[in-house]
Amino acid sequence: MSEHTTTEQADLDRLRATLTAAAGENRARAFLYRWLELLERTTGDAEPLRELLADDLTMTLPDGRALHSYEEVAAWYAGTREAVQLSLHHVRELTVIPGPGRTYDLAIDFDWQGIAKDGRPMTARTRHQWTLTDTGEPHLRLSRFAVTAVEPFTPVPAAQALAHYTAARS
Repeated sequence: MSEHTTTEQADLDRLRATLTAAAGENRARAFLYRWLELLERTTGDAEPLRELLADDLTMTLPDGRALHSYEEVAAWYAGTREAVQLSLHHVRELTVIPGPGRTYDLAIDFDWQGIAKDGRPMTARTRHQWTLTDTGEPHLRLSRFAVTAVEPFTPVPAAQALAHYTAARS
């Protein structure tokens, strides 16, 4: 059996690094869409979020509150469900950057449309900074989450919400 040449070995190493980075980015994207699936559900059961949260979680909301435990996240999730009867996030921009160790930093801009409990259509635009940690489990774990409202949650006429939705999809 012949040994790989130095050039072949360098090519194999580059390929391995590229595939590893792509697999990590795909896992980060899978986490993002699982998170959105759970947030956009109307069941109100926060239990599935538990497997997505790191033990050292810091989740900073637009109002400045910081959540650090599953119980605090579950209360926030329940409060959101009480305020919104329908929620839809569109990823406007997503950047995934491998961090130190087995972490991934995500920068995400969302266009959001929803219907408040009182039936009013609403829109918003938010910017998120997340850090996900690969613990070897089926899902990455959310360890850092900070969101700012670029355009605050605002009641709008139905036609404007629909236009916002249509623009976000294109």
